[in-house]
Amino acid sequence: MKVRELICAPLDIWVCRAELAEFEGEKLDVDVIERVKAKLGTALPYWPSRDWRIGGRIIDRERIAVYWDVDEWVALWRAEGSASGTLHARGPVMAGPTALVAAMRCYVASKFGDEVTS
Repeated sequence: MKVRELICAPLDIWVCRAELAEFEGEKLDVDVIERVKAKLGTALPYWPSRDWRIGGRIIDRERIAVYWDVDEWVALWRAEGSASGTLHARGPVMAGPTALVAAMRCYVASKFGDEVTS
């Protein structure tokens, strides 16, 4: 599926996969469980594309810039400003109906590319 089409639960699942990728191959012990809890936070349900307490932390940490452009939100991966005041992405650029959806699509694309498979 194209990342730009992900929304609601499928998008949240892929964000979670991106967040937990660093734990792949590790034995699920008390230490790893505590690190997973610290990474994901305590907000339940886990809806990063719909809850600013979760998605906002990812946006801040990953330096994703979001802005409104005509009729949709646009997110830029690792955005940097220029002397002229324009933003430039150092990776994926994604759009969405909300700032969180655009930013979480951008985050997923930064980890898995423009398409994901179940």
